Amino acid sequence: MEGTRNERVAILITAYIIGFITAYIAFGVVQLDDANTFAQVTSQNAASVIQSQAVESNVFIGVDAEGLFLTTDSGRTLLSATVSEDNSGYFQDGAHVAISNYELSADNAYVYFCELPSAGSESCRPYIYSLAEEVVYPVLVNGERVAFDAKSNSVSWSAGGELIVE
Repeated sequence: MEGTRNERVAILITAYIIGFITAYIAFGVVQLDDANTFAQVTSQNAASVIQSQAVESNVFIGVDAEGLFLTTDSGRTLLSATVSEDNSGYFQDGAHVAISNYELSADNAYVYFCELPSAGSESCRPYIYSLAEEVVYPVLVNGERVAFDAKSNSVSWSAGGELIVE
């Protein structure tokens, strides 16, 4: 009976069963923790909001050891996290070594900020955060992302709420 057709079929079926079990164990379904919350990102290149809270009328922005944050009546939102090492090779949105400039619009509807991606960087990556939508948008000129000079970066807000780059 050794080497018969039935024996070969049995060995082949056993090999397939072992292969499927091994694949299930190796590439099995990963259980995700439901504690994660995600903010809406409008495009592939948009910066992500690390934490989000509801927006109120009293708004304050500042920089501390964690990064650039926005404080409202109902809580605190981290807009960009401070990283200790040089991340210039990764160009992560939402992480910075320093913030070159930040500005709150007069109507408290938007926050402008410019991230320095590395310690030796001469340019910064500009973003606008919409308090109503709780979304960070990269600043675009003619549909393209831009970088501003980190030292001479100066912005203001028009009466209509538009960003003016000087």
